[in-house]
Amino acid sequence: MEPSEVVRDNPIEDDSQAFRPVPDLVRFTVGDAPWWLLYRAVGWSVVQQMVWDFPEEVDPESLRRFNDALCHGRLHRQLVEPRVHGARPYWVRAPRPVPLALDDQRIADDAVADWAVDELRGVRLDPDKGRCWRLRAAVTETGRTVLSLCSLHMVADGKARVAAVAEALAAVERGDRMIPPKVPHPVASRSSDVVDAVRQLGAAGAGILRAVKGNARTVEDDTQPLDSRAPRSPLAERAPAATPVWTTATVPTADWDQVARSHGGTANSLYIAVVAGLLRASGYTAPENQIKVGIPVAARTDEDHDRGNAVAGVSVYLSPVPAPVMDLGVIREECRRAYKALAGGRRATEVHLVPLGWFLPPSLIAKRGAPEASYPDAMTSNIGDLPPEVCTVGGVRASAVTVRGVPQGVDSAGRLRYGEGIHAWMARTETNVTFTLCGFDEKHFVDDDTLRRLLAEELTAWGLPHRIW
Repeated sequence: MEPSEVVRDNPIEDDSQAFRPVPDLVRFTVGDAPWWLLYRAVGWSVVQQMVWDFPEEVDPESLRRFNDALCHGRLHRQLVEPRVHGARPYWVRAPRPVPLALDDQRIADDAVADWAVDELRGVRLDPDKGRCWRLRAAVTETGRTVLSLCSLHMVADGKARVAAVAEALAAVERGDRMIPPKVPHPVASRSSDVVDAVRQLGAAGAGILRAVKGNARTVEDDTQPLDSRAPRSPLAERAPAATPVWTTATVPTADWDQVARSHGGTANSLYIAVVAGLLRASGYTAPENQIKVGIPVAARTDEDHDRGNAVAGVSVYLSPVPAPVMDLGVIREECRRAYKALAGGRRATEVHLVPLGWFLPPSLIAKRGAPEASYPDAMTSNIGDLPPEVCTVGGVRASAVTVRGVPQGVDSAGRLRYGEGIHAWMARTETNVTFTLCGFDEKHFVDDDTLRRLLAEELTAWGLPHRIW
C-alpha cells in the first residue's frame, strides 16, 4: 500500500531567519559525473537511503517540519542539461515541494527490514522533474517509528546527505522560517554554457596528458600490488535476477573498538575484515585467493560545501582472504599504502578523462566502461561518526541509524550489472556501530537469510555482540 503524502502550503511560520543554505545554480563536478552518466547512458538511478529505528513514536508534526526543512536544503534540486555541447549540466532549486509520506497502517516489528528495502527498491525519484529525495515514515505494532530518507547519489554522496539532514534538523530546532524563492529559478545563459564548454575543453586536454603520464608511471612502478585474482564467470550468470540481498547489523561501539584494538587494528580495518570475510565464508572465493577491496575516501574540503559528490577511491588487494581473528595490522598497512598513493596524486585513468566525457555521447562511454574483471570483490563505504543531532527527530533518539544504496533500473535480461560480491556501508554513533551489507552474487549470497546467517557467524567468531535486523 502506498503511504499517504502530506504537503505543507505554508511550512514553518515565524520571524526567525530564512533557511537558504544552497546557491541557486551549481554546475556538476568530476564526482557527480559517473552518476549522471549511469542515468543518461543506461537508465540506472543509484538511490541512497538513511534508515532510523526509533524506540517510540515520533510526533508526525516533527516529521513534517523535518520534511519542510529538507525542501529548502541541498537535496532539493532539479537537473538541467546545458544548451551548448561540452558544457556541464547543472542543478537549480526544485520548484515544487516534495511531500512527506506517512504510512496509514502499522507494520509488524519483524517487518522493518523488509519495509526499508521495499522503499529503497521502489521509491520513484526523477532529477529532471526535481524529485531527488523522499522522506517516509511508518509506526510498528509496538509503537516504534521507522524513518527512511531516500535520495539520488547524483545529488549527494554519503557525507553530503548526512550534512543535509543535519542542516535541516538544525533549522527545525532553531525554528527557521522556510521561505520559497521569490524569483524564477535561474537558467544558465548560452554565453555561460559557452564559457563552461571552453573550460571543459581545456580540462579535457590537461586530463589526457595526466592520464598518459599516470599510465607511464604505473608501468615503471613495481611497488604497486598486481591484480592476480582468480577468474570469475560473467556477472550476468552469477546474478541472473539482478536483485541484491540484504542484511544489517548493529554492534555496541565500545565492543567494536575494543576488538579492533586487541587485534592491532582500527575500527575501519575491522570493518574491512568482517565484510571481506564473507567472501571466504560464502564460498565466493577460496581462502588462499587474492581479493580486491574498494574503499571510498572523502575528498571534501571547507570550500566544497555545495558539492554533491566529493569522494575519491582506493583499492587494496588482500591475500589470504581476511578471517577471524587475524592480525588487523596487515589490512592497516595495505590501506596506509593506498592512502599515501592517493595523497601523492595517483588517480585512476578514468578520473583524469572525466572532462572529456562531457563532449562524448553517454552511450559510447558506457560501452567502453570498466570490464567486469576490474570490479572490486568488496566495497566498504564508511560514513564515519554521525553528528548527535542527526540521530534525534522530534526529541526521540534513534536506537540505530544505517545507510546504504542500490541501483534502480538494472535490466535482468541484459548483460550489464551494478555491483560485485559484497557492498557495505557503515556509520557510527556514540553507542552503536551499524552497517548494512548488500550481496550481488546470487550464487553465493542466495537470499537475505543466507547473508544474515553468514554475517552473524562472522561477528560471533570475532567475539562481537550484535543485533541482526
